[in-house]
Amino acid sequence: MKYFISLKLFLFIACFSACKKENIELVLSPIQTPTKANLFSIYFADNDNGYAVGGTRWEHGELLSSTDGGASWTTDTLTNTALLDIQLLDNEKMVLTGYEGRYLYKTNALTSWQNNEQAEAEPINAIHFYNENTGVAVGGKNFAFGIIYRWNNINGTADTIHYPLSHELRDVQFTNENTVHTVGYGYVAKSDDGGLNWQAADIQGDFFYALHFPTEQTGYAVGVSGTIIKTTDGGENWEKIRNGNSLFVTNKKFRDVWFKDESIGYIIGDNGLFWQTNDGGDSWKVAQDTPDVDFNQIYINGNTAYIAADEGMIYEVALN
Repeated sequence: MKYFISLKLFLFIACFSACKKENIELVLSPIQTPTKANLFSIYFADNDNGYAVGGTRWEHGELLSSTDGGASWTTDTLTNTALLDIQLLDNEKMVLTGYEGRYLYKTNALTSWQNNEQAEAEPINAIHFYNENTGVAVGGKNFAFGIIYRWNNINGTADTIHYPLSHELRDVQFTNENTVHTVGYGYVAKSDDGGLNWQAADIQGDFFYALHFPTEQTGYAVGVSGTIIKTTDGGENWEKIRNGNSLFVTNKKFRDVWFKDESIGYIIGDNGLFWQTNDGGDSWKVAQDTPDVDFNQIYINGNTAYIAADEGMIYEVALN
């Protein structure tokens, strides 16, 4: 009997600690863009000029643009397969990546798009340039096939390619010119030499879809089973602050994470999932009555968040 009571107490404490969440009301404005295709990435150059990419895998890839702070959008079809990520290096230089090794770039806003399709033809899920001479892109497919490109220019000619890897990769971010992090299927890794060599961290347990470092030392990553991990030493060590595979938590399909600083952050995911923390992930507030549409990527510009979503939707969120 004493064992049974202790077990019940343990289960109660575990459930309570795993469910430290309260509800928040979200001031969310939906924007229907000119497309009905899914949007996978969004980026704002400043308060006025925004861009998003998406499309349908076997049909077309679209680039959307706004010049009025996201209130209205125009779209242009650029490829015959969906685009997955976008980055502006400055107001003139832009790179896009997508399925089938698609890599498009512009070095001047007035020039046409240049296409340097990669020979390996694996989906390029994410890209990040620290500057125009140092960039890394990651991708792969079917969970167990991954690829890393390391570039010393923006024209898509890789100086180092790691392929094939045994983990599909989903996100990448530089924290300084030499340090870059990536996550993927059961995999978290770090490079200290700009993407030439990589060291895997001792943490697994989810298909990690996204990561974000608000500082060089503090970073977060999220997985599609509902795991949240955190580092406070620049990716040398990671801890699970939410275990998506635990008996005591509900499965949540997280797709992206963004932290404004070490403490204030946001997670988005399927079926309108939107979580907020103000204490570095110790507790979370959950938005209620959000639209039943998958949120794919979040971009924060000042006190406004923009979310790229399925069905051609962009959501503007006023942050507290």
